[in-house]
Parts: sequence; C-alpha cells; structure tokens
Amino acid sequence: MAIALEKKIYIYHKGNELQTTFYHLREVDIFEGEIEGLVSYILNKVEC
Repeated sequence: MAIALEKKIYIYHKGNELQTTFYHLREVDIFEGEIEGLVSYILNKVEC
C-alpha cells in the first residue's frame, strides 16, 4: 500500500507492518496523473 502525504510517499511492506520506505518528493506541483505514474513506478521498484 502506498500513501502520499506531505510530499512524501510511504510504502508499507506486506508481512512487516513496521517496515516502511518513504520517498521525499521534490518541491514541485504534482498533478493527479503524474502522482499515479510515480506511485506505479515506485511500487514496481520496491517489493511490498
């Protein structure tokens, strides 16, 4: 599961609720379509 909050995307790993990975987003305006693409990209790179 991924949650975008305060320019950070938190990735919650399956099987280990305490392990999270977060990516800090650059200080840019991100539109809904772009954030969906970014989340898909990150989820493909990180096992969750």
